[in-house]
Amino acid sequence: MRYLDQVRAEWPGRPILIQEFLSGPEYSVTILGNPGMGVTVLPVLEVDYSGLDDGLPRILGYESKWLPDSTYWSEIRYCEAELDEDRRQQLIDHSTLLLERTGCRDYARFDWRTDAAGEIKLLEVNPNPGWCWDGKVNLMAGMAGMRYADLLRRILEAAQERVAAEGAAASSKPPVSGSARLR
Repeated sequence: MRYLDQVRAEWPGRPILIQEFLSGPEYSVTILGNPGMGVTVLPVLEVDYSGLDDGLPRILGYESKWLPDSTYWSEIRYCEAELDEDRRQQLIDHSTLLLERTGCRDYARFDWRTDAAGEIKLLEVNPNPGWCWDGKVNLMAGMAGMRYADLLRRILEAAQERVAAEGAAASSKPPVSGSARLR
């Protein structure tokens, strides 16, 4: 509470967001496709923080994404998660449900982390995660045996299929009668 008072004094009138730090393993789930049209779930990725010095926080911050000279860039690794089937399925089921409920389209990534007691909690929904060649989405595609070009093709095909279905649905609606038209 003392620190919160200090932050409030330093930045008066600004909103403050406080989050629980989740100290357990961190996972990502990527889904390609759209609900009702077929989806592909890529292998679950785990963030490996074991290469970091003990005194450094286990987080994926700015340094891990944008500063090649940072320890966070060079010492954090990503691997296919070794989970029991129930846990893996829980991550996939929750991610699939969120894909639909949040209205994500064509592809999305869901980041999860466990608390100290092992309970899985959502970190964030990424409705437009980077699909750069060295990003998490492409790493997971590689774990599934997909080349980068295959990943891009699958995302574009999902978008084309969705747009075609939306167009077909719009063209199948009955025309508006003359008296009901907006002017």
